[in-house]
Amino acid sequence: EQLLSEAADPLILAQAYIGRADAFYNLADYAEASRAYQESLSKVGLKGLSGQVTDKLYYNLSWSLLKQGDLKAAIKAFQKVADTSTDTQLKISSLCQIGDIYQEISDYKKAKEAYQAVLRAYPDASYSDYAQYQLGAVYLKDAQYDEAALALTDLEKKFPASSLLDEAAYTLGLAYFKKEDYNACKDTLRRFYAEFKNSSLRPRALYLLGDCLYNLEDYAGAIQAFKEVAKASGQDMELAQKAEYEVADCFYQSGEEEEALKRFKALRSKYPGSNLTPEIIWWLGRYYYQHNEPDLAGRYFLSLVQDFPKSDLSADAYYALGLILAEGGQPQEALDDFKKALDLNKPDVRSKAAVAMAGIFFKTGDYDSSLDYYRKGLEGAAAQDSAGIHLKIAEILETKGKPEEAIKEYLEAVRLSGGEDNLTVNALLRLGQIYEDGGNVTEALNTYNRIVKMNVQQSKYAEERMSRIKDKGR
Repeated sequence: EQLLSEAADPLILAQAYIGRADAFYNLADYAEASRAYQESLSKVGLKGLSGQVTDKLYYNLSWSLLKQGDLKAAIKAFQKVADTSTDTQLKISSLCQIGDIYQEISDYKKAKEAYQAVLRAYPDASYSDYAQYQLGAVYLKDAQYDEAALALTDLEKKFPASSLLDEAAYTLGLAYFKKEDYNACKDTLRRFYAEFKNSSLRPRALYLLGDCLYNLEDYAGAIQAFKEVAKASGQDMELAQKAEYEVADCFYQSGEEEEALKRFKALRSKYPGSNLTPEIIWWLGRYYYQHNEPDLAGRYFLSLVQDFPKSDLSADAYYALGLILAEGGQPQEALDDFKKALDLNKPDVRSKAAVAMAGIFFKTGDYDSSLDYYRKGLEGAAAQDSAGIHLKIAEILETKGKPEEAIKEYLEAVRLSGGEDNLTVNALLRLGQIYEDGGNVTEALNTYNRIVKMNVQQSKYAEERMSRIKDKGR
């Protein structure tokens, strides 16, 4: 700033402007850095500076905008460098940064275009291996697993000396895992383990191998892999804890329940306040619930909601507590816990809690409340679950003397049921009866005929109803 106030030489002024901008950047004051770089470009851009210096200014401006969070302006500035610079490394770096920004905001199409532009224009450049790796990573994020595998495999062929080979091998294993090609995943990760002995990714690769073997139901192999993760994870305590959790779950899946239970209890004592503790408590609560020990299960679920109220599993735990109370003959107390589960707004749990509340109100004859909560249960419900909820809504509307509204709900239940016999047949039987009672002979016959064609147990009854309707019409 002192130079800017005293110097007259354009080159010295240029150094002062650039130096001030760099100082702001290094102070992490990116907003001021952006303004200073822009001022530098406006004040010294016509003072005979070399294109190399101007390119570097635009490049630094791009980074300051990126750090500032102005992604749109950062892309524009990086694009200017990519379009006008004569420095190959700056052009490649700028295109890669454009790709990275688009990848970060999940615009995978434009991210791919940026990385592919690098690979088309500079296929053999030393920095192009980064574009090749990121192209594979974007395909993976975009669930294009075959394309991801091809891009990552090409990295090793095209850039055999790349420093990203270990990351590419790990990500290739992840692509196969996501594709559910567990054998290819296993082979890739075992090759990774043999070739990249000093990679910092070894613990994560081992963990992924354990997950892969788990899905192949090779629980003994998975246990061995997860145990090695726990030893090799170093300072990554979270990964070590997750590996120990998986070891315990592998024992459970392989039928060694006592060993699994012992390990989960030990984990709870060993890690009383970690991010994984809610999952451990949830596992223990669910175990005792499934083994018909509701009191013990309830203690664990209660511990979860009291000790970890912000956990994503709190809604599940409140729902489980509601089930235990409802099954234990305490419907009013159950309503309180179901309501807490619903209020936490976790979509799948919210739907189940609302349906459970609707069921309790239905049993007490409070049809209006039951109807209200069944409709709440439709929010976030899977299609098959929605079919059952529409059936319940239809039954209540029919009970309330609203046949036309009931018909719409029965038809929706049939549409969503996906041909599931019991639900579909029940809805059609009720529809047929409503049409029959209302004197709509044509629709009644059509509905009963659908049941006859399904060739199910109730088909004979449907035939009898059709015969009676026809006899009445003679």
